[in-house]
Amino acid sequence: MSKILVIDDTPEYISMLTSLLSEYEVFAARDGKKGLQLAEMILPDLILLDINMPLMTGYEVCRRLKLINKVKEIPVIFLTANDGSDFEEIGFKMGAVDYIAKPFNALVLKARVKTHIDLYKLQSNLQQQVDQNVEEIRKLNHEITFISASIAEMKSKETGQHLRRVSEFCY
Repeated sequence: MSKILVIDDTPEYISMLTSLLSEYEVFAARDGKKGLQLAEMILPDLILLDINMPLMTGYEVCRRLKLINKVKEIPVIFLTANDGSDFEEIGFKMGAVDYIAKPFNALVLKARVKTHIDLYKLQSNLQQQVDQNVEEIRKLNHEITFISASIAEMKSKETGQHLRRVSEFCY
């Protein structure tokens, strides 16, 4: 089950989002500091973040999230009652992937949440496959070096042993 972190200072919005997104495991924080801690702890698949919060704005929370290696790739969608493209532009510059104005349409919210979670999971799986393939290529290169040394050793024992030592040194 995918995990969503909602960071919003309004309990009514937290309740509404938890209800609307019942097919997901929803976690909530009512301030930015708690949201940052929860994000690192649960590693959600998506973060829904209010912009207007006391003590720490959503923009500041997003900026700090993008500095934490464990969570920097997690998509952030801003939820706000602020109108205007300036707010959206700032949100995208901070690293958000989407922006939904309050009050929001439930169907649109669900569709965007699903889309961004699916994209995040595909991207994560692709990165894992790339990492596995790179590791496999590294191991194959190491084996090819040993095979080359073995072939050279058949012609000259000193050359083969030298190549083997150089190979180990390089590895």
